[in-house]
Amino acid sequence: MGTPASLLWQKDIPDLNDREMEFLRKLIYEKAGIMVSDSRRDLINTRLQRRLRHHGFKTWRPYLDLLKSGDHEELVHFINQLTTNKTEFFREVAHFDYLKATYLKSLPQKETPYFFWIGACSSGQEVITLMMILEEHRDLHPSFDYRILGTDIDTKILLKAKNAIYEKKLVTEQVPLAYRSRFFENGTGPNQGFCRVIPKYLEKIKYRQFNLTVPHFDLKLRFQCIFLRNVLIYFDPQTIHRILENASLNLARDGILILGHCESLVEAHPSLEGIKSSIYRRRT
Repeated sequence: MGTPASLLWQKDIPDLNDREMEFLRKLIYEKAGIMVSDSRRDLINTRLQRRLRHHGFKTWRPYLDLLKSGDHEELVHFINQLTTNKTEFFREVAHFDYLKATYLKSLPQKETPYFFWIGACSSGQEVITLMMILEEHRDLHPSFDYRILGTDIDTKILLKAKNAIYEKKLVTEQVPLAYRSRFFENGTGPNQGFCRVIPKYLEKIKYRQFNLTVPHFDLKLRFQCIFLRNVLIYFDPQTIHRILENASLNLARDGILILGHCESLVEAHPSLEGIKSSIYRRRT
């Protein structure tokens, strides 16, 4: 049995050599602050060969020249290919349990909305989970109002987040029935097998492209809660320190920062103090 034509074409593109790999590693660090080890060479080969085939390149040199030229559109595709977008509904559910049982109940009533920010929102499941928790809290406290900002460096994944359409199988497996019944509707016809978030529940959510590794940022809001879960693991200690410093400056005075359960380097950060496992608040 012959080799499929698609594989023959893929073999026309050689694997990255050491110099090419080093250039790409430095570029993704410069543009996105992401550390890529040499052990991920196969992953980079596979993902970026899609871009070579898109341009009709059969070697790496013209593609690297395109990146060196500063072509903005291609740099966006380059970053999108090399960022990781693993997420799910109610991931690390203990954080949401803490919000429901303790933190949201402690917030005083006020006339203006509370702001929440999810700093690496991927395709939006974390944002939607937070929205459901906040809506549930609003049922009990009608004066409570909120806004959610979801950001990610990957422009392609942000489009999925904005659409708020997910495979029905994933929604069924990850979202409790009470939430599914209230916040999702099933697709029909060509959309069978998918669910979408009911549009009225998306009105308090905004998405935007954002790079967490910029030297200094002030988003002009003071967030009651910032989620930076399972994203710091991709950065070096210096970049992590800068991200945490900037995040703390964007927190409300009594706001909290929530990291992934595996991210503990924040313990030594002078602007934050731990209040619960992987949950921190800004020092006053």
